[in-house]
Amino acid sequence: DSSTPPSSNPVTRVTIDDDNGFVGDAERKAVAFTVTNLDEGATAVVTFTDESESSEPVTESVDADGSSTADLSSLADGTITATIEITDAEGNKTAGEGDTTTLDTTAPSITVDSVASDNADTSLAKVGDTVTVTFTTDGSDDGTLTATILGKTATVASTGTANEYTATYTLVSGDAEGSLSFELTAQDAAGNSVTSDQTAFGGTNITVDTTAPIITIDSVSSDNSNDTTLATIGDTVTVTFTTDGTEDTAPTATILDKTATVASTGTANEYTATYT
Repeated sequence: DSSTPPSSNPVTRVTIDDDNGFVGDAERKAVAFTVTNLDEGATAVVTFTDESESSEPVTESVDADGSSTADLSSLADGTITATIEITDAEGNKTAGEGDTTTLDTTAPSITVDSVASDNADTSLAKVGDTVTVTFTTDGSDDGTLTATILGKTATVASTGTANEYTATYTLVSGDAEGSLSFELTAQDAAGNSVTSDQTAFGGTNITVDTTAPIITIDSVSSDNSNDTTLATIGDTVTVTFTTDGTEDTAPTATILDKTATVASTGTANEYTATYT
């Protein structure tokens, strides 16, 4: 009698091996499932369906207990249902116990909102300055957010606004100069991850400059009438020096811990500091 179910005790079962209840994009082409309690001589067909009416079901045939894989890349995101139909050695068919999982192949999204330094000029950063990258996610992440700035681990914190975060890093000697590089990574519960970097930022990025200007002292002299290596009250001492030209403000100087007058000599990057 074809209506008589196979004598399967305990119940034959298919289990989707999804660990956390999700199947992500990296797994969808080889989703592991396990069949248990299949009687000797029986076979089974496992069918995977999604919630849409347009996707063709995915079927896999098995003839023994154990693990197999199914390619679910043709199914739509959402709830995936696995059913199992058993055929015993006499040809009788019956349904076993199925399973469900959630197919999620869409990674979170990240938007870089701003990039700034605590330097007086927020578009520049030197050693000791802290740079901050502010970004938002679409909220589909699981809170596992990481960031690197200049290739170093950055501190990620919530701003208190929903789905908005900051990544901060304080520059140290040896950090790469030039345009600030950074990477922001978000992951969802299904293991889908996304990484955004400085190329995704449409605003003004920070320029990193960790090299201080160079000063070379060329000469030190006094206008003492007897000996320019000596100075008495009323004499003016002059320190002549040059820079490498990378400074962005006029040099300053003190002589004997007093403010000296700095002036250009007229030669490129050459200055005098004088004090009477």
